[in-house]
Amino acid sequence: MKRVNVGVIGFGTIGAGVVKILLKKRTLLKKRTGIDICLKKICDRDFSKDRGIGKVPQNLQEKDWRKVVNAPDIDIVVELVGGIGIAKDIVLSALKNNKIVVTANKALLSEYARDIFSIGTPETNLFFEAAICGAIPVVKDIQEALVANRIKSLYGIVNGTCNYILSKMFEDTLEFEVVLKQAQKLGYAEKQPGLDIDGIDSAHKLSLLSLLAFGKYVPPETIPTEGITNLELMDLLFADEMGYSIKLLAVGNDTKQGLDLRVHPALVPYEHMLSSVEGVFNALYLQTDEAGDMMFYGRGAGRFPTASAVVSDVVDAARVIVSPDVPSARQEIEFSPRLSEVSCRYYVRFTVVDRPGVLAKISGILGKNNISIASVQQTERAKAGSNTVPLILITHEAAEKKMKKAISEIARLDVVKKEPVVIRIVDL
Repeated sequence: MKRVNVGVIGFGTIGAGVVKILLKKRTLLKKRTGIDICLKKICDRDFSKDRGIGKVPQNLQEKDWRKVVNAPDIDIVVELVGGIGIAKDIVLSALKNNKIVVTANKALLSEYARDIFSIGTPETNLFFEAAICGAIPVVKDIQEALVANRIKSLYGIVNGTCNYILSKMFEDTLEFEVVLKQAQKLGYAEKQPGLDIDGIDSAHKLSLLSLLAFGKYVPPETIPTEGITNLELMDLLFADEMGYSIKLLAVGNDTKQGLDLRVHPALVPYEHMLSSVEGVFNALYLQTDEAGDMMFYGRGAGRFPTASAVVSDVVDAARVIVSPDVPSARQEIEFSPRLSEVSCRYYVRFTVVDRPGVLAKISGILGKNNISIASVQQTERAKAGSNTVPLILITHEAAEKKMKKAISEIARLDVVKKEPVVIRIVDL
């Protein structure tokens, strides 16, 4: 029986989960795959902490990642350090040493795709299932099960922190800041949550999804990205009255005009499957030319869901080593797509002075920019102690450039007292 040796670099929450599975399930994996997947080394700076898996044997411990990457008897390097500092050196060094790399590091892969995917043969030496939706096998299904399909569009709820916050805001009728603090206490949100709530994490994942689904790489920093920090409870309640939920979506469309990628909150109709994805769960909805529409759903984060996806990649990597001539379904990568102009319907909430003529001023500016109003909703009177009221507009389909120009002009009116909240409506 062929033996494949694995070195795990990074022994934090996910790394410890991977180690536990590899040690506990070695016999089961051997039975199912016909390959003896042997954990050869675990690399970390500190082995004194309790990781919940017992004492690590001395012969498995290593503190210098270079010794793991350069070891001739290690076939697969699992990078679970995180970040884009030392992790980049680990991954690039391992690839240059002809190791197969498994990683869950979406930030690294999306930021340095040009460097990483230019080394060797990316269809057989780099595996990253856990980098996008945790335990949901979207990478494998796009590369293999859907290889005969052209993926036309994708819509993803790919950040569990944001989905949890929006779900709890509506469910418990609480404002954003209150739920964010709850999420931090529960461990669903980081102490510095900007990567999640500002949409940056979703943009990293969308960059990788574009590479997989469309064969086109777009740097995450060039993807138009909006987070959820400007949303208020009233937006979720107004959306509910109109038959929508609000989700932070990663959206990709491969159009004749070019590739359209964006991350932003969106109104999703209740009759669509994505609307029912609640809490920390993730989902990816694909529109394909042959297989039709489909949705993948499951846990997108967490110790063992993510570790499970990493181990799945280790098994696939081991199979490549045992049978190196097996072709992969990964597409050739294009690095220079052209982004297209976007048009859609919009939900807009203005906070305006409660007096006659306000709607006329706003509608006049919208009309000047060829934006027509589909519906209007306004609270009857201002609350006691306030002279402002929310004014809700739903527009017909409008070009994004015109919408931004109109909103910028409206925001400068003396009757508008807060920055307008603009949310796209996704018509799936």
